[in-house]
Amino acid sequence: MPRKLKFIDSRVLLLATIVAVARMLAPRPTQAQADSWTPPYPMILTAQRALAFVQAADQKLDYVPGEVLVKFKDGVTTAGQQRALMALRSGPDVSELRWVGDVAVFTDQRELDATILAAQLSAQPEIAYAEPNYLLRKMSTPNDPSFALRQWNFSAIDLPRAWDVNAGSNASVIIAVVDFGITNVNQSFTFPTWDGGAIRSVSVPFAINPDLQASRLVSGRDFTFWNGPVLDMDSHGTHVSGTIGEDTNNGLAEAGIAYHARIMPVKVCLGYWDLQFTLSASGFRGFVPQNVAGCDTATVAQGIRYAADNGAKVINISLGGQALH
Repeated sequence: MPRKLKFIDSRVLLLATIVAVARMLAPRPTQAQADSWTPPYPMILTAQRALAFVQAADQKLDYVPGEVLVKFKDGVTTAGQQRALMALRSGPDVSELRWVGDVAVFTDQRELDATILAAQLSAQPEIAYAEPNYLLRKMSTPNDPSFALRQWNFSAIDLPRAWDVNAGSNASVIIAVVDFGITNVNQSFTFPTWDGGAIRSVSVPFAINPDLQASRLVSGRDFTFWNGPVLDMDSHGTHVSGTIGEDTNNGLAEAGIAYHARIMPVKVCLGYWDLQFTLSASGFRGFVPQNVAGCDTATVAQGIRYAADNGAKVINISLGGQALH
């Protein structure tokens, strides 16, 4: 049996490097087999957008190249919007705008410096503001192996006494984790990836965190990778959800703060493997940068709106960056 790259969606996500694992896979699939990969669900992430994240990482940009968020002034007509867009040398059509609520997202392939685009648009009388589609990054969270020995932060906020008053919240409370996702399915998927010499197909098993009951994961949504089940390919979303709501008194891992609440996985961020798999599927023969992971503010805004519209009482965003300054 060939060995497989495996993602375990728990507090510790163990990933071997793709090169080392791929070399142990047998039999080796042909290049034609890898190129014939068809995603099981419609993709949201395109190769072009994945490359934009790679470019941002390579150039140490804090925004998605060529992407701008635009807020038109109240009462501006479609004709007025078009007039404002004509300030750009690419002369985009208003129909090219993508809307997140009342904010438009515009991508310009001719001018990738989003600060220039934002400045040109901000100078137009029809526009209230324009800014680059900034990238947020994951924030550090403690990786505590046991409550008694190392979850000192819970004791520091007097959480045990709070649990005496309200034992881990209740199922009527839905907490949305707007992040890299929380895997909500036990299933294997096949993805293509570069192994240093060829693009090959790899079977990747995913699993729900065993310390978080599957019934507590509700209304999951992926806004950035595909129109399928939510998969955490980074581990940050899973880690955050564990701090929030891991089951308690079950003999596994650690205790979560609100261990009776339900959790809504909202994936708005792209990790290394989301981008590596997508680019490999397009024929990209190489590895993406290790620091490529990020979350653009337009997609984060989509996730927030979705969570608020679908019953979330609390929204957790453990992300930081230029957009939040």
